[in-house]
Amino acid sequence: MRSDVGAATGPIGAEGEAKQYADIHFNRQNKLDVPEVSAEEILVTLSQTPKGPLPMEVTQRRGSIESPVIEQLASPTSIFAGGGPQVSDVTQGTLGDCFFLSTVAGVLSRDPGHLQSMISDDGTTMTVQFWRYDASSSQWVPAPVSVNHQLFVRSNNGETQVEGVRLQASDEVDRSLWFAEQKSETLSIIRAEERNFALWMPLFEKAYASYIQQYGMYGGFTGTPSTAEGEDRSVDQQNPEPGYAALTSGGDPNGVYGVFFGPALEDSYKLMTAAGGGSELITNNRAIIERLLAFQGPSSEMVMTASTGTGAEVFDQLMPMLVDTALELQTVSESAARSLATHVRTLKEMSKENRPLLGPEIVQTILADGGFRQSSRAADLEALLLQAKAITGEGNPDQLSVSPNHAYTLLGASMKGADGQALSGPIDTILADISAENSTVRLRNPMGRQEPDAEGDGPTDGANDGSFDMSLHRFLNDFSQLHVAELQ
Repeated sequence: MRSDVGAATGPIGAEGEAKQYADIHFNRQNKLDVPEVSAEEILVTLSQTPKGPLPMEVTQRRGSIESPVIEQLASPTSIFAGGGPQVSDVTQGTLGDCFFLSTVAGVLSRDPGHLQSMISDDGTTMTVQFWRYDASSSQWVPAPVSVNHQLFVRSNNGETQVEGVRLQASDEVDRSLWFAEQKSETLSIIRAEERNFALWMPLFEKAYASYIQQYGMYGGFTGTPSTAEGEDRSVDQQNPEPGYAALTSGGDPNGVYGVFFGPALEDSYKLMTAAGGGSELITNNRAIIERLLAFQGPSSEMVMTASTGTGAEVFDQLMPMLVDTALELQTVSESAARSLATHVRTLKEMSKENRPLLGPEIVQTILADGGFRQSSRAADLEALLLQAKAITGEGNPDQLSVSPNHAYTLLGASMKGADGQALSGPIDTILADISAENSTVRLRNPMGRQEPDAEGDGPTDGANDGSFDMSLHRFLNDFSQLHVAELQ
């Protein structure tokens, strides 16, 4: 378990350098002269009558020996909260770098030793062994980046908070320190709990921001020509802004794989999903299912992430489904068909550019009406409507589909038949036996929370940690791309 320390808000410097840094090892220079004493010693000290006048009379008190004010201190002994980097340390905060963080979590889930081997730390400086692509030699070359232990922070409502990933702390307290602090007329009794923080993760993100500053988002890599049908080896155009500013508007996981693996990256490509239903859903997604079959085991030779469509892509998929549903409802409920048809006409009158901006309000009305739930593909349509509703950030956080325009980590897959039995082997021999409803894909939201929850009942496993299982049917309908890295 980890404690979420939180993240900050605010604009990011265009030069990629933090406008304000803070050392995570907080000092106590402003405390009264009661260093590292026990609770009993503080109690004795406070009960004694002072021999001289206090600089300022104390009229209020915060905390007590029995119930002190709790503060957290970072232990200087380690940059890890659990002996090494953990998937749970990866929790997206204020930056739009899901493409990067989903890859970090993907590497950790399949080959944690590789990621830990990229990191070295001397207690004040952390160095990350990235790679960059040298176009002149067509080879990946080392590109180490070193950063000090200061973090990019923002001041939010008087509190200093870490920018970017949410800093995680260990649940185990290394030691407790007691302090008495006087501010104006208020005396505070404080117990500072020293514990290990997952400092490596915000420093890793900081190192990547510095890497971007020096080499660009993907270290000069622009992709390779496609050699197989359906495999897109191009890399999306990178954000030209430097440093942290480049992380605010997203990127392409396929561009990041080489930065992590360099010459060990044998191949990387994207596969597009083909939404639908019935047996055609399986046959139309043969290439993706073949990769998922290979991903069933614990092999570290493959890392995968999956991304959902942009707002425009969600509505492009939604519109024909709404039309088909309205036609189907004519034989089920004339009033439901008429109501849905009215909303469809309103959406059609909008330009494609305006639908992601104005359409979510119409989508909310369709969800509230609920007439579409009488159709044969009600579940697929509702999941897509929830995605469309969330485009402008207005979605109900208690009733989520997957987030639009967002990258997720693939943690595993399980292909099963109609009888629920596990399937493995050559795809030609088992493709026809795969059940899209019984087969599952395990994913993780890099935010470390916000799992799909269309019914609003909370996470099925009771832990809102961002990890969840989804049927193969849902996965192929809700996600638009699979990003694959094959390693040597």
